[in-house]
Amino acid sequence: MGEILKYILITCCILCISSQLFGQTDTTKIKNINTYVAYIDSIYKLDNIQNSNYLYYVEEGFTKRKRSGKTVGGWTLYRLGTVKRDTLYLVEYNGGTDITLNIVYYYKANKIVFAKITLIDKKGEFYRREEFYDNDNTIYTYSTASNKAKKYSKETSISLMPNALNHLENFKDSKILR
Repeated sequence: MGEILKYILITCCILCISSQLFGQTDTTKIKNINTYVAYIDSIYKLDNIQNSNYLYYVEEGFTKRKRSGKTVGGWTLYRLGTVKRDTLYLVEYNGGTDITLNIVYYYKANKIVFAKITLIDKKGEFYRREEFYDNDNTIYTYSTASNKAKKYSKETSISLMPNALNHLENFKDSKILR
């Protein structure tokens, strides 16, 4: 009986160690993506961005009730790209009615590298999810949520990758920006 327990314990230890060694995310990629995101954010926040090689595009709209047509909120879509309009770096969506939904997508060489979704109310942020990508594959996801986030399952379950690819295609195909 003691030999069986010893064998089970050794097997469990080997499984734990191997899953730690082979199941970890490449932290170098994550650090590089975070550095790139900080760099794009620094460009995005420049005061005279139009005087650089970057262009800042803005679209705005209203959220209306279906039955009454009454305006209950709004949305804004920001894009950061090159003057040539051939490369997209960032798309930020802000919108909502009783809460603010903020989604930001970051692109490098016209490929998604990072996306985050945040839900905010009058008291502050109550949900955040960050996704890291490599070659259009999710390599790491991080999320935090308070109990309030359960009420907004529609927003918290938004699939970021398809939306990111859709924004990229819209940017490439947009006749308004050309």
